[in-house]
Amino acid sequence: MVGNMYSGTKPINELGGECKHNCLYCSTKWFRFMYPASREKYSGEYRLFEHELKKNHNNEKVIFVCGQNDIFEESVPDEFIRRIMKRSCERNQDILYVFQTKNPARMKDYEDLLPEIYILGTTMETNREEYIKEFSEAPSIKSRMDAMIELQEDGHPIFLTHEPLFDFDLEEFVEIIKKIKPDKVFIGADSKVYKYPKIYNNLVLPEPDAEKILALIEELEKFTVVEQKSNLPRLLGDSQ
Repeated sequence: MVGNMYSGTKPINELGGECKHNCLYCSTKWFRFMYPASREKYSGEYRLFEHELKKNHNNEKVIFVCGQNDIFEESVPDEFIRRIMKRSCERNQDILYVFQTKNPARMKDYEDLLPEIYILGTTMETNREEYIKEFSEAPSIKSRMDAMIELQEDGHPIFLTHEPLFDFDLEEFVEIIKKIKPDKVFIGADSKVYKYPKIYNNLVLPEPDAEKILALIEELEKFTVVEQKSNLPRLLGDSQ
């Protein structure tokens, strides 16, 4: 349903400033390093970019809103979120809007402002809370799970992204995902930390082995659609 982040998808970035989730592996860190203009845009306090809001994007089919930020991070001003959502509703109503956040509990505050066609998602790197605490200041996996279950029960189309995939406990992880009942899941490996170690201070992520990943895919395909991202073969090696 959702088409790198997702192929075929147009990311738009109306929200500037630095995300307060402070994920050590965040791809925006690489983005800021490689592109000086982006370094300024995604630093400092949150702010809106009016010229981005004015764009129509009417020829796009799928738009990923705030692809380099997290629109629902707890300290993003309510006014900014409302303006971005309102502008989304004003554009071509045939566009599919993708909203992804590590704070899906806040999504519920804006259910009435969603565009006509949309899908809501969250990132779930693992079921192991200790990894989330070690590598990020984002909300817990349980918080994300509870919020996504509520959104699914409210009738919203939802997806999960397991990228970068961290090591996990198979049965527990599958049970969490099964409770959420996602329409689709994406599974992918880290791309930026692996390729650019100096940018990430030689960060080492706790990645699972190929056998465990294949077992996860097999279990998930029993109840949802699984899309393997183009970066996953690095972890699978010759296993597929």
